[in-house]
Amino acid sequence: IAGHLPVTAETNSPQEYLEQLESMRFRPPSDVNPAHQRGKAAKRMAKDLDAIAMKAIRYSAQDRQSTVEELAADIGNALEDKPVEAREGNLRYNLGKFFRRHRTGIFSVAAILVVLAAGLLAVARQGRIARAETLRAEAGVDDERKLTHFLFTDYIQRLQRIPGSVDAQRRAVNQAISYLDQ
Repeated sequence: IAGHLPVTAETNSPQEYLEQLESMRFRPPSDVNPAHQRGKAAKRMAKDLDAIAMKAIRYSAQDRQSTVEELAADIGNALEDKPVEAREGNLRYNLGKFFRRHRTGIFSVAAILVVLAAGLLAVARQGRIARAETLRAEAGVDDERKLTHFLFTDYIQRLQRIPGSVDAQRRAVNQAISYLDQ
């Protein structure tokens, strides 16, 4: 991954060899080989590969991958942009991996939700308009009731005071009934 072996065996001194091992322990391969840091995708993968490599070279056997299959699975996961076991990522890491793998589906669902929200807002707006029209129509019916009351009470009572106005009264009543029927 780094382009060279983790420890060079150029020394015969066990102490120098241990010092090399110790310095390498905290130095991930991507620090040694900056070629991994060329793009965002390569940088993200470099972190996963660093974690895999660093886990593979841990001193304690129980801290390393226990089988080659586990190591291969982690490398496969890194290549497929899935979470790797060696990284022990948090929720943000796992969600980021999920988002990158399912970007198209997530954007599609988001677009559908936006369209649904816009539709609901439009329906709510139309509902408010319909309610306002209903209130206006009810107010118009109220005005018609007042007019009818005027025709049946005030207007007809005044017509009754006029001698010989039976035809006018009859016509006023018929017009009021016809108006109410409409």
